[in-house]
Amino acid sequence: MGTLQFFLPGTALGNELNQLGNVFGPGDTGGIFEATLRNTVCNLFHGTPFSQRLWVEPFVNPNGTVSNSGINCDAIYAGNYREPGERNQPKGFSPVDFIFKNGRPAVMRRKDPSAYVIGDIKITIGAARDTVRKNGTQWKAMSNYASRYEATHFALYVTFKDTFSNKGQGETALRLHEMQKQAFSDGVVLFVLNLFH
Repeated sequence: MGTLQFFLPGTALGNELNQLGNVFGPGDTGGIFEATLRNTVCNLFHGTPFSQRLWVEPFVNPNGTVSNSGINCDAIYAGNYREPGERNQPKGFSPVDFIFKNGRPAVMRRKDPSAYVIGDIKITIGAARDTVRKNGTQWKAMSNYASRYEATHFALYVTFKDTFSNKGQGETALRLHEMQKQAFSDGVVLFVLNLFH
C-alpha cells in the first residue's frame, strides 16, 4: 500500500497533481502521473518476474495487433526508456500504457494464456470513461487486443482521481457500470482501479 499512498492527496505528489489539474486541466497532468507511476512500479518490482512481464507503451493497432512490444520494467530500470515518439510509432497505432504478458506482446496468438491484461493510466475516471464511450483508436486497440489475444479478456484503467463522486451519491457507480457494459459488449471485462476518491 505504500506505493499507492505515494500518489494520494496529502502526499507531495498527490497534492502537486491535484493543484496542477485544477490549474491546467487533467490532460496536462496525466503525463506526470503516468511517468511517476511507471517509474515507481518498475523500481518496486525490479528483478522480479513481475517486472519482466510488465511491458510499457507497446504500439497496438486498432485491430488489436501489436507492432512494437514496448519496453519491460527491467529495461526501464537499466535506463533504456525512450518516449513513444523516439521509437517510430506507426500512424494509426495507439501507445497503450501497458500490457502484462509472459513474453513479448508483439508475439501474438489467439486466446494466449500468457497474456493477462492490457491497460492504460488516466488522470481521472472521467478521462477513462470518455475513451471507452468515444470508442476511439485507443479503446479499439485495447478491446480488440483483450478480446482476441488474451485468454482472460481483461482491460484495466488505473486512475488517480474520481471526478464523479462530487456529483451525487451513486454517480461513480453509474458511470463505471456504463463503462463496463460497453466493454462487455466489446467482449472485454473492464476493471478500473482508482487511487483516490
